[in-house]
Amino acid sequence: MIYHRNRLIQPFLKVGIHKEQNTKGAGIIGIVEANQLTPTHNKQDFHDCKLYNELRKRLGESLKVVCDEKEATAVAQEEEASPLQVSFSPCFHSGFATESLY
Repeated sequence: MIYHRNRLIQPFLKVGIHKEQNTKGAGIIGIVEANQLTPTHNKQDFHDCKLYNELRKRLGESLKVVCDEKEATAVAQEEEASPLQVSFSPCFHSGFATESLY
């Protein structure tokens, strides 16, 4: 989402890996206040200039960094999880408490 002086100008802009056909970047949004850009007369877009193109490029790079960090965190969490976990929890059956090994 790109705002200009607290007014939403572009609610959704595909940048970087959002343009590719994959699930990377799903659920990730960015909010930018871009007061240095000039919106068009109908306040629906920005004038296509060098600064706007640089912003889109940097947003794409930032999105890639966030996705890479998200993937690295997910892999680390999977490695931490042990495939065999034994837990002891009380089982109540007919009023008697017993221990369970699974």
